[in-house]
Amino acid sequence: MRKHIFLVALTTAAALPLASPPAWAATGPWEQTLGNNEGGATVNKDADKITVCDNISDETFIKAKYTNSYNFAFTVEAPSADCESDRTWISYIKSFQVCWGHKSWDRKSVIWDGCMSRVKTG
Repeated sequence: MRKHIFLVALTTAAALPLASPPAWAATGPWEQTLGNNEGGATVNKDADKITVCDNISDETFIKAKYTNSYNFAFTVEAPSADCESDRTWISYIKSFQVCWGHKSWDRKSVIWDGCMSRVKTG
């Protein structure tokens, strides 16, 4: 039993350094915005939280795609004229990019028109 507890503690301690950006990472926060103040995304200085904002209530929709330090991909979509946030818990945000789109002809889904180039946080 003691051996099992020791292995769990050792495994947990070994994983903790992975939760923060590497020491060589550039200092944040990092930001990417669309023109005309449409909106954009910001990753905080610890690279563990991303906030995506759609600044204008119009027909343009904003989302951010990001990848964490384990190379898993996630998407955060901002509500019209509002912001949405997401965070990582045991990893950090390695890169992100802002995308924009518009409603489809039937108004039931969003057609994503394009994405800006990817911003690397580390």
